[in-house]
Amino acid sequence: MVDQALAVCDPTYLNAELSHILNTLRCNGYPTKFVTSIIRQCKLNKSLPPVPPNNQQCPVLVLPYYSGLSEKIRRLGHSLNFNVRFKSSCNLRSIVRSDKIKVPFDSRPGVVYEIKCGCNASYIGETGNTLFRRFDQHMSNVLTYKNAERRLNGEPTIGPGRPTKIEPRKAMANAIKASVVVVEHASQCSLDPRPKIICRESLFHLRRIKEALYIKSNSTINRDNGVAVSEVWSALINKFQCCTLPS
Repeated sequence: MVDQALAVCDPTYLNAELSHILNTLRCNGYPTKFVTSIIRQCKLNKSLPPVPPNNQQCPVLVLPYYSGLSEKIRRLGHSLNFNVRFKSSCNLRSIVRSDKIKVPFDSRPGVVYEIKCGCNASYIGETGNTLFRRFDQHMSNVLTYKNAERRLNGEPTIGPGRPTKIEPRKAMANAIKASVVVVEHASQCSLDPRPKIICRESLFHLRRIKEALYIKSNSTINRDNGVAVSEVWSALINKFQCCTLPS
């Protein structure tokens, strides 16, 4: 860094750049005395006349930097005619960051999603959970509704778990309240629905806006258009069709 600063910096700004290098290295744990000696040596080397090239290259030793020990190794290297270079040693932050688990796209929370039935009926919604979690909630409400309907008709229930003790009509009403559009459509259509992520958005307000724009730009079975969005934005979205989903 010092050699580069000496080579490219204008003399007017050279001292400021060297001070910046000194402060940066100090913040990273390098002793002031050690850094100052390096800067002084680089300045001296720049002022000396160029040395004729030597065909015999000095060996280079690259080691992690440890305060106190590295300075001694560097002096020993000079006396034995080999170059010593130092690199940053591992710290807790680098270990934790390199060991960070990457969450798959489908498992990340905060999405605008589409549930498309086999009959091509489309429902668009948003959730702060993952798509799988929200779809599981919808399907659980559908199963609750269908089992309540079966009990009401005197038929055996389907699916795992014990039958609920809630009165069938009340159970049906609760299921519709929780997933009104999906449950109502599933009660009339036997084809399987398929969920997919339209886009990701962690901020609730922006997620609601995106949901509304996708609802307005596509043919859906949603009962409303979501939150109010300025007609200016709606006109631009319609013009460029950037929220239109493939049918």
